[in-house]
Amino acid sequence: MESSNRLVPYSLYLSQETYTALKEKAKSRQASKVVRDAITMILEGTDQFTSGYRKGVRDAMDIVHKDELAGTVAVHDKRIADHLIDQMEGLIDEA
Repeated sequence: MESSNRLVPYSLYLSQETYTALKEKAKSRQASKVVRDAITMILEGTDQFTSGYRKGVRDAMDIVHKDELAGTVAVHDKRIADHLIDQMEGLIDEA
């Protein structure tokens, strides 16, 4: 679902209990990612296995995107990172 690396802010109301738990996650710089992943999984509307599979593929795409070495190597004028990400996007579409 997230094919772009551009993030857009969105505000929402949380219960105090949820807010406290999310604030705890924020200490390890994971709060936004946890919320994004949960919302994405809900909006995809698939079973837990498929949602988890897609999340895993998206996490792998993020690792490849951030990897400096993968971004510096190119074959036939296409970066290896871009080629791998394109291949992984296909896995999400097939799931």
